Amino acid sequence: MSQTAKREYLARIRDRYQKADKREKSRILNEFCKVCGFARNYAIRKLNKSQDTAKIKAGRKLKYDSKFVKSLRDIWLAMHRICSKKMVAAIPLWLAHLNYEPEVKAKLLSISAATIDRLLNPFRRKVIRGKSLTGKGRGFIKRVIPLKPLDAEYTAPGFIQADTVAHCGDNIAGHYAYSLTMTDIFTGWTENRAVWTKHAILMAQAIGAVEDALPFPIKVYSADNGLEVLNEQLYDYFTKRPKPILVTRGRPYRKNDQAYVEQKNNSHVRGVFGYERIDDRLLLDRMNLVYERYWNPLQNFFIPTMKCIDKQRDGARIIKKYDKPKTPYQRILDSADVSDEAKQKLRAAHARLNPFDLSRGLLREQSSFFAMIKRNKQPLAA
Repeated sequence: MSQTAKREYLARIRDRYQKADKREKSRILNEFCKVCGFARNYAIRKLNKSQDTAKIKAGRKLKYDSKFVKSLRDIWLAMHRICSKKMVAAIPLWLAHLNYEPEVKAKLLSISAATIDRLLNPFRRKVIRGKSLTGKGRGFIKRVIPLKPLDAEYTAPGFIQADTVAHCGDNIAGHYAYSLTMTDIFTGWTENRAVWTKHAILMAQAIGAVEDALPFPIKVYSADNGLEVLNEQLYDYFTKRPKPILVTRGRPYRKNDQAYVEQKNNSHVRGVFGYERIDDRLLLDRMNLVYERYWNPLQNFFIPTMKCIDKQRDGARIIKKYDKPKTPYQRILDSADVSDEAKQKLRAAHARLNPFDLSRGLLREQSSFFAMIKRNKQPLAA
């Protein structure tokens, strides 16, 4: 007899069994055990159980229901899919701009990184990889610029690493946009600018714009051996001034020498514009609008970062310890090397910003930007 047939048979005799006298119950029970093959005690429990009793799930009561998971997912998307540990530190900064119920806010403040990973795991997606178009410098770079990678020992802002990302799609021919990324080692403050091709003069202008936007002066400029970020024009720009800036470079083919900026190529560039080919120069202003008005303020003021403070080897394992996640804005306020005037300007800028407005504006600009790229790809009518 199938399980479905057993359930139907049980439903038919349960009511009659519960209303019968002792002798009749014994007869029904014997028949039920013989037909279904159940043990006598188990059959008695099944016959005495109320038909409309709801099945109680074993284990603890569910704390995070589907409605809460949806809210958590919306916040994660607004934060642009940051990792769970950063998200735990960012949630208190974003809650002031939310209108959720007190119970939901309390759950958001108490949730752990492991639980966030478990709840968001169904929504995570893999990303594709891009191309590297770094040209290796020769001659002038090797003769003049010292080989000195910047490490994590700096305790003040102003030690900058720079790199570029090509928006060439799957074809490196022709002209297209590049994204310049400059990040500070100590605070994690990062600025991006879009540049048309990697011409030395255009790249120097973009670096000058980033320098003007930084809330602290540059002390050391470091890059890989790519000619777009290390050349004579840039060397003169940094060294021929009243207070020269030291220019250094990392070792060829050693991306870990520029690890602080290399890790931003995915999170700060591909995370915004993906792997699309951007070969329309008219889109350059839209890219810089996204970077300057939405993406960089969102990342620098509201998205925490973690810094590795200790690293030890245990056999084949490398055990790393990280500090408490903080936003670059918070790290600058905690630094004694930044002037009070610069900190006051940052506080005023922070007070004017709303992370959800920045996130919504970013999504709106991205949608418009990719629609323009899609139109550009469509072939003209004959």
